[in-house]
Amino acid sequence: MLRVERLNINVERGYTTQTGHITVVPTTRIPKRLLVTANCYQYGGANGNRFTFIVDVLLVPHSFDTKTCFGLYLDPFVPDSEPWYMGTRSPRDDITLLRRIGVHGEYVACAAEQFDIPDDIRYGKPNHRLVVACPVYHYAPGTDKRGVLVQLDMEF
Repeated sequence: MLRVERLNINVERGYTTQTGHITVVPTTRIPKRLLVTANCYQYGGANGNRFTFIVDVLLVPHSFDTKTCFGLYLDPFVPDSEPWYMGTRSPRDDITLLRRIGVHGEYVACAAEQFDIPDDIRYGKPNHRLVVACPVYHYAPGTDKRGVLVQLDMEF
């Protein structure tokens, strides 16, 4: 019998341009299937209501420090780029990028992806944990209301 667990993540609450956002998923096993749904909204901006964000689903070794999102990525291709501009960064060695979702929108946007995690990855990485990271969240300044919400449905 399959078991499904759900985790809701409020990216806006923990995101900074200096650290990004990171959530270590509180599960001891790697799921068989994931459904990642990401919603973003923004309105009331004097300079427009556009936004861009990236959500990564990663397998990270237990030995890695997961206090900041940016610590999981290599240095940017352009070293003097802004901290929030992560488009030129890649995950560090030994980190497995399971899925990357990139969204650009105005006012509201939603993206969803469902995918299976192959058994060789699920059982071949026993010292890894599931992590959801938001290395990029760029929005027009002066916005009254904004947020990025991620829902992770895990099937075991």
